[in-house]
Amino acid sequence: MVFGESGILAISPPDRRPEWIAGRKMLLWPNGATAHVFSAHDPDALRGPQFDALWADELAKWKRGEDAWDMLQFALRLGDNPQACVTTTPRNAPVLKNLLARNSTVVTHAPTQANAMNLAAGFMEEVTARYGGTRLGRQELDGVLLADAEGALWSTSALAGASISDVPELDRIVVAVDPPVSHHGNSDACGIVVAGAVTQGPIHTWRAYVLADLTAHTTSPTEWAKIAIAAVDHFGAQRLVAEVNQGGDMVESIIRQIDPLVPYRAVRAHRGKVARAEPVAALYEQGRVGHVRGLRELEDQMCLMNHQGFVGSGSPDRVDALVWALQDLILDPAAVWRAPRIAETRVGQDGVAFALPPSQQALGAGDVVKIDVNGDQGAFRIDRIEDAGLRLVEATRVDPQAYLPQMVPEIAPRLKPYVGPVPVQLLFMDLPLITGDETPHAPHVVASGRPWPGQVALYTSGSDSDYTLDQVISREGTMGLLTDPLQRGPVGTWDRQDGVGVKLIRGTLSSTDTAAVLSGAGAIAIGDGTPENWEIIQFTTAVPIGGQEYRLSGFLRGQAGTGALIPDTWPVGSRVVVLNGTPTQINVAANTRGTERHFRFGPASEPLGDATYRYDTASFAGNGLRPYPIVHLRAKIDGANWAISWIRQTRIDGDDWSGLDVPLGEDAETYVMKVFESGSLTETLILLEPKWTGPLLGGTRLEIA
Repeated sequence: MVFGESGILAISPPDRRPEWIAGRKMLLWPNGATAHVFSAHDPDALRGPQFDALWADELAKWKRGEDAWDMLQFALRLGDNPQACVTTTPRNAPVLKNLLARNSTVVTHAPTQANAMNLAAGFMEEVTARYGGTRLGRQELDGVLLADAEGALWSTSALAGASISDVPELDRIVVAVDPPVSHHGNSDACGIVVAGAVTQGPIHTWRAYVLADLTAHTTSPTEWAKIAIAAVDHFGAQRLVAEVNQGGDMVESIIRQIDPLVPYRAVRAHRGKVARAEPVAALYEQGRVGHVRGLRELEDQMCLMNHQGFVGSGSPDRVDALVWALQDLILDPAAVWRAPRIAETRVGQDGVAFALPPSQQALGAGDVVKIDVNGDQGAFRIDRIEDAGLRLVEATRVDPQAYLPQMVPEIAPRLKPYVGPVPVQLLFMDLPLITGDETPHAPHVVASGRPWPGQVALYTSGSDSDYTLDQVISREGTMGLLTDPLQRGPVGTWDRQDGVGVKLIRGTLSSTDTAAVLSGAGAIAIGDGTPENWEIIQFTTAVPIGGQEYRLSGFLRGQAGTGALIPDTWPVGSRVVVLNGTPTQINVAANTRGTERHFRFGPASEPLGDATYRYDTASFAGNGLRPYPIVHLRAKIDGANWAISWIRQTRIDGDDWSGLDVPLGEDAETYVMKVFESGSLTETLILLEPKWTGPLLGGTRLEIA
């Protein structure tokens, strides 16, 4: 930054070149301006100094990046508009991703090629030849930020190590296809990956090579079939492999229409995407898979696949096709090479004893004879011969097929890692009816932990003694916090504000389309952590920012009658719970509404008195019984009177559009109208229909529920 051919001292004009004062680590310009130099290795050195501008170089490579950047923010406090300039290679560092996610950040970037005139020609030729078209080259040469999911099965560094320039002669090549579920403009792409393998020698030396990613964004099944078959011809593939979970026999029918003779194998997924991807990821960890250059989009998807699933948008169609290709090339063939002794043991349970005729006296131990007894034919190895007048033989059945590879996959034991008992986080939520199938007066509960203990036991009592087990929670909830404030929004129409940041403790979020949202998808609850204050929101868009952070937008606010609970602002730190079926209802009697209950909860593997158990108290109003607010409140003058009218909402069966009005959903239709004059309550009316007519003074305020 200061020295070197491109440093400040070298590039400054002579009349404006600053003086370097080494003892103070400071630059002093002729006009009196100063700049101090600090090391990111010592964030505490930034306590005390203050500036109106800063230049941070290679932020993404700072070993203590977040600590140093935090101290810089406190120091950047002089002038009318203090600003920071960051120049860095876009490595996947949390401090850089957090900075890029802020609305106040302005981003510009340029590839190394843009600075080629200032670099040695030999340098550009060398790095382009070595890293061009690789994932590492995209980061270091093209200036692209490559994001890896937290706990990703594949990492940027690992894929950089898998990059190859030359492909050896291959024993087998396959084209793998992961067809989309549907075929319209918003459908997922059709994953098409070409890969080959060298399978000579011991199994542990077999190696695979990913040759091409031909994934197609097309609405026509015929188009992706043509692309796949063309790839078979171009690469000389021995087989076309296609997943048929969704399309069934139709997949093969489409392919056969294009080429009736193409070698074809249908595969069906019996396990989830993660379970199928983990053995393939293990091949990468062993250094047994190579990537040709130019697989950018495939590698991006791979780095967004973790042990919880795919954290990107849409479906990991490219990764699915890759998994099927390497399954067919390496994993399935390796599984059949079991030790023949196992099969030999099964066959060897059959034995016979007989006497040799004089014509066969030359037979001895180890010889194999064929015997047919009542139509049961078999080969038997002579193990023992006894001469007792007759030549008596004992023999054991043998089968040459036992020494051939058996199509029986090896199933390695999966050991669960030990998880020590730790306290868990639990939230009570007194929610309205969401599906209509809930117990109306019973509140919900959701639990999470890091690490998740597997099961959480919840005990309850009317006092802090004599606890009884309420339930064992087996599924971890998806919980988090707002990282941005969420402002009040409209109810009954789309909330188009810029969006809000959410950081999850565990789990993932994904975008969904408008039709799915209108059918109930994308529902979350946002609240202050108390049982009663929760707003139900639905979202359409969830953009991964990095780690467990997302930016949500496209909201429907105040769902399920929670519009009256929307504050002016949900502040940073407000609780977020994903309503994906994991929150469960606790067992409380209807007559305990409003009564304080005592709870203790912790890992189910530990006894109630263990130190990991937490204590809480709560009372519940039974908000599932609460009628929804009225809507479309209107007032008009009717002579000397005011005519007030409104429309009711219903909490039960309100999605049925066949009638002229929504079902009442309550025991009786009643409304409460409060009349306020000069700010004071003057009258409370109980009404039996959604309208009222009468005189009102100027400035009168009405509240109707």
